[in-house]
Amino acid sequence: MIRNICIKEEKSGLVAKFRLLSGEAPVNSEFLWQIAGANTVVEGLHAMWTGPEISCPLVGSRIPRDIKLVDLPLENATMFPDQGDLALAFAPDGRWKAVSGGPVYDIGLFYGKGGRLLMPFGWIAASICAQVLPEYSDHLKQCCESIRRHGVCNVVISR
Repeated sequence: MIRNICIKEEKSGLVAKFRLLSGEAPVNSEFLWQIAGANTVVEGLHAMWTGPEISCPLVGSRIPRDIKLVDLPLENATMFPDQGDLALAFAPDGRWKAVSGGPVYDIGLFYGKGGRLLMPFGWIAASICAQVLPEYSDHLKQCCESIRRHGVCNVVISR
């Protein structure tokens, strides 16, 4: 079954659909599907280290209560996401010292070429669990570049 989620951001005008990669990343895709089903709002910001990415870190304490917090395995993993990839990085509680409130589920929207998962503390891998539908690719890039110029925003993840 093909499942799509929608990513929206009001200030930039972003509205983009992503196809979940349920075959390649079943556990990560299902978690993202649950997040989208709750119409989750998360802060998005341009990532400083990873290149053309809008990072949407979702801390466990901010996830709707009806969604089970799970330790996500690496599936369809890479350290070099491509344009249009949605990468989901998982860090157990306490792994990212600057973040408190439970595990971190970082949703990365990669909108250009040259993405890399190099963090200040070293390389990480993430699961590619969705890809932007081709007809939204150019729009995603334009809107993410606007977010880069204008700063932190609210990103809505829905079905």
